[in-house]
Amino acid sequence: MSSMSEGEFDLREAVQVLEQTPASVRELLRNLPPPWLSFQEDPNAWSPRTVLIHFIHNEHANWIPRARVILSDDDPRQFPPFRQLPENGKQEGRSIGELLKEFARLRTRT
Repeated sequence: MSSMSEGEFDLREAVQVLEQTPASVRELLRNLPPPWLSFQEDPNAWSPRTVLIHFIHNEHANWIPRARVILSDDDPRQFPPFRQLPENGKQEGRSIGELLKEFARLRTRT
């Protein structure tokens, strides 16, 4: 996929990967049975559903605040605190299909 040398960053390539992520996640998760979607290796591990909820939460709460810090001229530039997951129960009861659609919608918004 990448033709860049080690240490070089290609913004176009990064944007392409970010644009393709919702479709890739959808292909991985959409037809899995519910027990597979909620499976956790141990009580502190994340299930596939938890990872998707993290992606959605990150789209809401992390991307834009971090971009503002990166683009800022203020010193010191420091990222705001970020919770890895939304507060308990915020995404409970939503189907995997609904979550996949929301992730795709959030990732493509301008």
